[in-house]
Amino acid sequence: MNDRSTTVDPATRDQKALQSITGRSLKGYTCQAWDESCNPSPKLYEHATQPHPGSLEVTGYRGEGKSEGKAKPHNLEEQMLASGGPPPDDDDDPEGAGAEPEMLLQPETRPVSHEQLVAEVRGIYAELVMVEAKCIDIHERNSAAAQENDPTKKINFKDDQWQSLTALHKRLLRGYHDFFLASQHPSASPALSRLAAKYSMPARMWRHGIYAFLEVLRHRLPGSLEHMLAFIYTAYSIMALLYETVPAFEDTWIECLGDLGRYRMAVEDDEPRDRQMWSNVARVWYDKAADMSPNVGRLYHHLAILAHPYTLEQMSLFTRALTCLTPFESARGSLLTLFNPILHTKDGASRRPSSFETVFIKAHGILFTSQPSDSLEQFDKTVEELDIGGLYQSYISEASFRFKETGVHAAVSNIAALMEHGSPKQKLPKPWLRFAYENAHRVEEQLSKPANSDFGAPGNKPSSAESSQHEADISMTSESDISPVFMLRPSRLAFITLGISLEHATDSNVYPLVHVYLVVIWSLGLVRQAWNKFEDDPIWRIIERDIPWASICSFHNTLAAEPQAMTAKVWAEDFPQPEKEPGRPLPEDFIMRGQLYSRWYFPRTWFTDTIIDAGERTLDPPSMSQPRVERMLWLGLRIASAARRIHYDIGIKRFVATDYVSTNLIADPSVRHPSIDQGSIMSDVARSESDFNSTQYTPSECSTMSDVAPCFTPKTASGASSESYDDSSAPTTGGSERKQKQIHTADFISHYESVCSRLQCL
Repeated sequence: MNDRSTTVDPATRDQKALQSITGRSLKGYTCQAWDESCNPSPKLYEHATQPHPGSLEVTGYRGEGKSEGKAKPHNLEEQMLASGGPPPDDDDDPEGAGAEPEMLLQPETRPVSHEQLVAEVRGIYAELVMVEAKCIDIHERNSAAAQENDPTKKINFKDDQWQSLTALHKRLLRGYHDFFLASQHPSASPALSRLAAKYSMPARMWRHGIYAFLEVLRHRLPGSLEHMLAFIYTAYSIMALLYETVPAFEDTWIECLGDLGRYRMAVEDDEPRDRQMWSNVARVWYDKAADMSPNVGRLYHHLAILAHPYTLEQMSLFTRALTCLTPFESARGSLLTLFNPILHTKDGASRRPSSFETVFIKAHGILFTSQPSDSLEQFDKTVEELDIGGLYQSYISEASFRFKETGVHAAVSNIAALMEHGSPKQKLPKPWLRFAYENAHRVEEQLSKPANSDFGAPGNKPSSAESSQHEADISMTSESDISPVFMLRPSRLAFITLGISLEHATDSNVYPLVHVYLVVIWSLGLVRQAWNKFEDDPIWRIIERDIPWASICSFHNTLAAEPQAMTAKVWAEDFPQPEKEPGRPLPEDFIMRGQLYSRWYFPRTWFTDTIIDAGERTLDPPSMSQPRVERMLWLGLRIASAARRIHYDIGIKRFVATDYVSTNLIADPSVRHPSIDQGSIMSDVARSESDFNSTQYTPSECSTMSDVAPCFTPKTASGASSESYDDSSAPTTGGSERKQKQIHTADFISHYESVCSRLQCL
């Protein structure tokens, strides 16, 4: 028998294979665009024309009700009838064999009318809905069988069935692709262009066309590996094509490409180089998505998964996903998965000494899994190991330049602990600090401010009168059942880390970490101005008590001692940046963006003026040192402008801690943080606050250099100055006093005079 007579048509083979899977015939689900031999049954076509998924409602376009345009001929016979004769034979040479070929002009193109475009979109959508319904039916059957956990009911696919399922989903993806090209055509009306968003086509394409089938394939690995790889490559190519041709949904295509790269990485076990390559591919796409949507926590969660096995970076990204402006709650489960192996390791199980990262992550794991009423003796021992045991000190020295990156990850994780890792420990709908920041943001939205100024600039700071109307809407720790005790340990961990880092003032490797902390302290000052109750809240008092104010003064004095450190940019109102060219963001800027505490810090176009490749963002060349120092001094002056805990004494050109700090917070600098006693700490906070209230700080208006010193000098109730202006009066954190250099320049003096007159001494 002839072999050709026994050949089975591929379409027939796919139909029989799918019929064996679902017990139904696929004939009604095929369509003219892909298989002209089968037409959809009237019943299914009627189902496909129902509203979502169903008939496509196009309103507001030209020629409403005239969508029945002239049909396009589909086969050779129709083309012959339309043209009036058979097509010319390519072998015929009317000019003769010796004739020279003529130059062909550009083929004439005919514009697509709006009516034809609408008819095309409707036909594509009707076909797409039928194939989509079939795919959904298959996914639901598999999902129901998987949930029963009954091996006898598990659907095992054969190779030809896998091929048929893959072909079905490829057809669905091509249908989505055609729909996007037609609906987003340049000739499409606004109403037609809005159809993709109206019917959630990008989300449906990912959910029904890609994700659900990938999950079916994933749960049947390794038998489905070959088919899964083939489908990933097909889906990736279609998504990449949509990324190039349909920019209206660029953010969706970018995230989908990242997800496909992560799937491809996850199934690669044999070749580590291929796995790393696809991990880098996915990271590039997620970084692009984060650039477009820096406030979305879901993207940081995906980046954290790719950061394995770097656990400190993973923890930082998971916590950023929980504390950003749009948190991603599913990151809590991933963070718990990271903590479990460390928390459940028995003490002494390993003879190797504990590393800083292990102990540090363990401390955060205890905070993450504990409740306010739990006894946290293990946490106290862990923190003592970091502090008194010298583990953190030695890590700064050993890590060397790597600490620029790992230190920022540690700082971001500590700040997330202050924000309760995104989940309130008290009977509040949101964490306490998130409440405070969001309240301050509502005040900021009501302020009339210049287009290029930020919330922290003078003249744009919220006043108590403007925020009084919001205080009634927020019931924070004023409720009797809310206790501030939960903030004791996170605050202790966060500011022990800062205090030890500040002792390395001459080591530029700690500067990125200190920079992040200064942004947080500065932003808390803005929140305090926006919300009157914040200053009297016992939770804020705990945080304020733990901040190492004296060490901050000493650190800034070391920075200011360098020649030309106190430049005009430091005294300027606006964010320090280059004058003649766009500023380059620091590596830690990309880590801070999208968080609550950095909302008012960066200029609006800070990340868009300069395009930096993702691979260059972590680089910290020597040229970054001066801008970072300028920013830290700028923040120090902004923090000192409140004249509450520290101030800048223009007479001796030093940052000086106030009497409140000197007498109440650093009575014994050798003991950084004693063991936590909740009762004694709360009484100390109340006593320190009453002592501070007896001291009045009266910043006066000044316009000349002779009036500068009183502006930054705290006055007691009797009017006498509480500080003596000599070098020995500046508090230090111990160790040898570094020699301070005086800065005397005519430009500095004249600039400060003008700034002081404009800002009324900040």
